[in-house]
Amino acid sequence: MTLEPNSAEWWDRLCRRYAEKGDGRDRPFEYERIAALCKGSILDIGCCFGAFSDYLFSPVQYLGIDISEYAIACARTRRPIRLFLCGDAIQMTPLLRHCCDTVVAGQFIEHYEDPVRTVGLLARLPRRRLIITVPRGPVQDHQRENDGHRYGWADEDAVRADFGDVQFFEGASHHICWYQDVERRE
Repeated sequence: MTLEPNSAEWWDRLCRRYAEKGDGRDRPFEYERIAALCKGSILDIGCCFGAFSDYLFSPVQYLGIDISEYAIACARTRRPIRLFLCGDAIQMTPLLRHCCDTVVAGQFIEHYEDPVRTVGLLARLPRRRLIITVPRGPVQDHQRENDGHRYGWADEDAVRADFGDVQFFEGASHHICWYQDVERRE
């Protein structure tokens, strides 16, 4: 059966494959740096198995959201002290507006045809900071088919052309990582 790439069912199937291979979607080098950049409460969009939450201090308020029921079930089992929610974060943006201090969207926006619009929606959510990571380079056919990638950026200049004045930080060599402060007063 052929599934629509990036549908909930498609992600369930892909996350099961990750689990079968023992791939917990953990990126220690990158996650340590992201954790250091977080301010206050955190919303982790596209959290998969919740591995990023292992790099946070336990008392911090954290909510992980993913479209895959399978990934969320695994996250809840592996990390019972954290809160996880299954759903489409983009569809939930009106409900999540200003719900946290920091939004982390790691390896998320490249799955959308219009990532500039997607980042615009995500930027409405945090009170203080938006942190994003994406794969480095244009989308290859195998990434489109196997990973659901729809968009890619060759380098930091391409990111800056799409998203303006952002601050870059070091992540995995095959990723581009950046953040932007959105400081809102309530």
